[in-house]
Amino acid sequence: MKFSFFNKIIQILLLALFLSLGSCSRDLRLNQGEFKLKSQKFEGNKNISVETLEQLFQPSEKPNYTVLGLPFSPKVELYWIGKFFYTDQENKEDIAYYQKKISNPYDSLSLKKIKRYTKLIARKELNYKTQSNLFMRYFGEAPAVLTESKVLKISNTIKDFYNSNGFKEAKVSYSISYLANEKANVTYQITENKPYQISKYEIIIEDKAIDSLIRNDLNQNIKIGQIFKESDFNDDSNFDEIDRIDTLMKNNGYFDFEKTPAMIQVKATLDTTKLESLPYRPVSIKLILNNPANSKYFTKYSLNKISLETTDPYIINNQVEVDSTIFNGINYYFTNRKYPVKLISHNVLIEPNQVFKLKKIEETQRKIFQLNQFGNIDLNFSKIDSNHIDIKLVTPALYKYTWSNELTGNIVQKTGGGGLTSTLSIRNLLGKLENIENTARVSFEGQPAIDNVIYRSLELGFNTSLNFPTLLLPISDEKFKKYDYQRSQIKLGINYSGQKQFQRTNFNLGTNYQFKPSVFEAVNFSFLDVNLTNTNKTDAFSAQLDDLFLKGSPLKLLFGRQFVSSLNGSYSFNNSIEGKNINSRFYKVFLESGGTSLGLFKNQKIGALKVLGGDSLEFFRFLKGNLDFRRYIPISIKNSIAYRANLGLAFPYGKNKLLPYEKNFFVGGTGSIRAWSPRSLGPGSSKPIPTINDSKKLLAQPGDILIEGSIEYRHFLGRFYGDIYGATFLDFGNVWKWYQDPLNLNIANFDLKRFYKEFALGTGYGFRYDLSYFIFRYDIGIKIYDPSQTSNGFVIKEIFTNPFEILNSNFGIGFPF
Repeated sequence: MKFSFFNKIIQILLLALFLSLGSCSRDLRLNQGEFKLKSQKFEGNKNISVETLEQLFQPSEKPNYTVLGLPFSPKVELYWIGKFFYTDQENKEDIAYYQKKISNPYDSLSLKKIKRYTKLIARKELNYKTQSNLFMRYFGEAPAVLTESKVLKISNTIKDFYNSNGFKEAKVSYSISYLANEKANVTYQITENKPYQISKYEIIIEDKAIDSLIRNDLNQNIKIGQIFKESDFNDDSNFDEIDRIDTLMKNNGYFDFEKTPAMIQVKATLDTTKLESLPYRPVSIKLILNNPANSKYFTKYSLNKISLETTDPYIINNQVEVDSTIFNGINYYFTNRKYPVKLISHNVLIEPNQVFKLKKIEETQRKIFQLNQFGNIDLNFSKIDSNHIDIKLVTPALYKYTWSNELTGNIVQKTGGGGLTSTLSIRNLLGKLENIENTARVSFEGQPAIDNVIYRSLELGFNTSLNFPTLLLPISDEKFKKYDYQRSQIKLGINYSGQKQFQRTNFNLGTNYQFKPSVFEAVNFSFLDVNLTNTNKTDAFSAQLDDLFLKGSPLKLLFGRQFVSSLNGSYSFNNSIEGKNINSRFYKVFLESGGTSLGLFKNQKIGALKVLGGDSLEFFRFLKGNLDFRRYIPISIKNSIAYRANLGLAFPYGKNKLLPYEKNFFVGGTGSIRAWSPRSLGPGSSKPIPTINDSKKLLAQPGDILIEGSIEYRHFLGRFYGDIYGATFLDFGNVWKWYQDPLNLNIANFDLKRFYKEFALGTGYGFRYDLSYFIFRYDIGIKIYDPSQTSNGFVIKEIFTNPFEILNSNFGIGFPF
């Protein structure tokens, strides 16, 4: 399937190439002084990258996009296809027709049709104004046309950008190279000269209290020695010095403060002494905070009356009942509903007589919305005297009952399937701000068996969960307010899977808790996670499992009768920002103890479990830990280096000394060591086990110990509706068994004397297609060193003699790490 998708992409590119070659004779009509823009480049830019400068250009000012550097532009070809169907006359006629329909008093049009015709008129008018249709604008791209006036405008834009970013003496010129076929290249020559650098920063404030507040703030943006940028003091930019002062004032009681030029003045003075001896131009900055007589801007306010009001947007027959109460000094008014005031108060961070702090008010607004009981929260402020403010938070209550249905479909190796998922959600039924979700699922879809044959499987399931927007733990109210995004969940479910080889029923009971100590941190833990599984197998399938068990595969346990219980927890840190290439890191620590609850029961048996499984019921005891660390280092605006280290250890100490199948570690495939197929590498230097029906397909190879890592160089290639990136990667790692395997003695278990010789090593190249809402990934991995090859593990030498044995492709969604 992954190859067929890749082949489709190749076919689309070949089709675009065919269209391009077939359109070579298409003539673009140029006016005098116009040329086809072939390329543009920059010279002399040492301090500002090419990627940053390119962002200053409008789409019409750039050369046409090409795919992966190929000498054609599919978007231009699509533009010509759309232009073939465009006519001015048709747009004029359509506009007149729809205007006549709307204005004709004899046509009794519905409001819906009037809105539709109005939108059509607006679209047709846009078509006529831009001489293009929707297809040309959305899918196509007009041929890039160059004029000298346009180049002059761009060079001035570049100069202004340099000036505003500290290079006040920068100069920009350009040269145009005219080519055959009315084409031209542009080169922008940049002379940056010395940057302006802050040598002195002085804040002048008359009010002593405010002076102390601003000077002692640790978040001051301006540092001695940094480049002097106008944007650092421009109230139209984000996170500048004036915004810092404005935020600081509003978070310390100054409700009326405004960051106007009359209030805050910035004066920059160039130091003319010793200019030639320095590699920069020294600049002295004075920031003056004016304090006019009797100014209201410097009045400090406190909170007086605070109220939270809910409205009922679903009122029937104007029946309104208001439930009002006062708790911790806050007034609550609930229309036609009752809510637990104490639980809501855990999310209210403000209180009467508190100094006005905008940040706390906005945090309260966000946390109440996060409860999933109310809609958007509006804020209303009322000044009652010269020093006090009343605050009213008004929000609509959400539906008590919501029912949603979702049709699903999938294709697994040409076998189609589909199903229906229906969810009934109930809000605050128990009066604990909980959300009860009841989900029923039925589907009939293809599922791969252990021999990689696709069987149709009937999937049935019913799961219910109680989700509370708070931690159901005995902790203080202050801790409740301190932790963000609190969640507690109690879940119960039963699921059935039936196909040709087996029928499995799984019962699950569990809890889950989560909260965020800070914006970058997250904690998850569960005190109870129990799975009881029963599988009925056909005789032929049982024989297959027995045969594989003799070869060292523990799949037989996966399809047996199991009781798996555990308690677990994780802590993660992630300071990356989605969609931004910044210096960041991620790490996650996961700990789990399996079978802990078994110690509470005599002989590891419970009456109800004995009836289901009898003596064949498998119990598991294990300890498991996992550390996943990732680092992202930008080297330019769109290029970066990313690396990952993933360490895991699982110690099974039960009677069978085995882990439940899903608790094992695996390596190979997308997101792991990509030169190997999914889950096929290891353990140790043991050879992979082929499936029964196909020796070229391998069974999953579980392990107790995991060491793996990756490093990637991610670089921007171009754009075609979305950003296209390339990635050169190097992967290494393996899994090992904790105990020696009788069939693979001294090659599958972890041994300090030899484990370092058993690291698999793979490299390769991949493509990422970033559509903002989706990232498609295709990687081609090449084996360098294969530890299962006992004679000579360096298999990369077979790249030309036996390439299909050392190459592996992976298709996935999102980045691998």
